[in-house]
Amino acid sequence: MCRKGVWREYNERLVKRGEILIDIGFLEDIEEELEELNEGKRGRPYKYGDALFTFLGYLYVFVRNYRMLEGICRAFSKIVKGFPTPDHSTIHRRLKANLPKVDVDGNMLIVDSTGFRLGRATEYVEYRHRLRRRKKWIKLHIITDGKKVVRLIITKNNIGDSPAFRQMFKTLKNELKDVDVLIADSAYDSRQNFNLVAEYGIKPLIKVRKNSKSISKGSPPRREAVIEQRDPSWSKNSGYSKRWLVESIFSSLKRTFGETLSSRKFNYAVRELTIIISFFNLFHSL
Repeated sequence: MCRKGVWREYNERLVKRGEILIDIGFLEDIEEELEELNEGKRGRPYKYGDALFTFLGYLYVFVRNYRMLEGICRAFSKIVKGFPTPDHSTIHRRLKANLPKVDVDGNMLIVDSTGFRLGRATEYVEYRHRLRRRKKWIKLHIITDGKKVVRLIITKNNIGDSPAFRQMFKTLKNELKDVDVLIADSAYDSRQNFNLVAEYGIKPLIKVRKNSKSISKGSPPRREAVIEQRDPSWSKNSGYSKRWLVESIFSSLKRTFGETLSSRKFNYAVRELTIIISFFNLFHSL
């Protein structure tokens, strides 16, 4: 009975994801929103409110084409009186590409990175025409609480994991009061990372490299980790085995939205991937 109840709840959450895509409730407050946006504004007043572009951002995750979004607005205007119809240039300019603030849920953080390919020919086309171009990738670095993406940085593929992690982690100062552990694989094994995490009273469950020596060299937390990880049961007993949660997030992200971005230029790819992550968080908050 419990299993049926859990499935019913999960099934309803999946259905609600579809409701978000076609939720045009923002039209009820569109005039009030425009008044607030234009209050005290110098120059040409806004013609469209931010709520419209939040709605279009949800559709963009699946459409990935600004002209098609313009066409969708035109189609809505034929059946919904007063529906705004911005052109594709306005949509491109006003579409929000920032990760809304996400509170840390729980006492654990996990960090990792993965790659996304920039828009290009499919594998079959490359094989068929014997194309051997260098693959273009960008890296998505995230800190997650196991459910949502709390912080992200998107870089080119020549940027290391550790520098990106430190940049993200330092922006979490006010959200770390309830965090007890931080989990990361051996790509983040450095004395600087161990010291930074321990500085905030958080235990760094960072996998050290093989044959690491238990010499402090300015990092007592790493020395302690080297000694602890000599125990074969360390992964299970310490909680490091929960690192699978971040792999699950990457898997869900790529299965839902794909691992190839439509953008070819880095700046546009950053914008596209940020919108996708924002929508991913919204999905998993239901």
